[in-house]
Amino acid sequence: MKKSDLNNQILEAALNLLALIFLILAVFTPSWSIRGFGLAEFGLLQTVTITTQTPPQSVTLPLEALSGAEALASAFTVTLLFTLVGLACIIATFVLSVISVRGGISIKYVKIAEAVASILVVLPLMYSVVYVPSAFNQYAKASGASELAGFWGYGPMDVPGGRLQGIWGAGFGWYMDLTAFMLLILALFSTLTERFKTP
Repeated sequence: MKKSDLNNQILEAALNLLALIFLILAVFTPSWSIRGFGLAEFGLLQTVTITTQTPPQSVTLPLEALSGAEALASAFTVTLLFTLVGLACIIATFVLSVISVRGGISIKYVKIAEAVASILVVLPLMYSVVYVPSAFNQYAKASGASELAGFWGYGPMDVPGGRLQGIWGAGFGWYMDLTAFMLLILALFSTLTERFKTP
């Protein structure tokens, strides 16, 4: 194996490891949030952390503690399952890339695993963009709050007890998942470009 090929495979294994780390972070950090009087951060592990400024306090509750939030809990459960399947695939991809560096298998198997992992890692992103807002709107109807127009947005929101200017969108965990996806795509194409270069 040429030294440049070995260096590319080591880079690829490092990118796969970084993708794995970012996807683990995605599981344990908030995936979606709403800001208004305070901050409500929704996590994949079926929790919502509500932080208020007046009085300053932070409370973490299971989603099932919110009356009417069954659809929201279900949306985050499916997102978590997609994320865990992607995580398992990234682990397999990382193991294959390490074996490939040691000369045990062909790089084409690593590329196939990276392509599959990329698809599985982007699925929770797309699913949450499509289903979390509609699931939240079911909770909003039950609690008397305003419905949201999409995954990201801002504007006036009716909440029990008043009206406020709100902003909502992806949380830190969602962006960690996106970063893992981009790292996998980078790893996927890192050595493919070498193959198309003319000697």
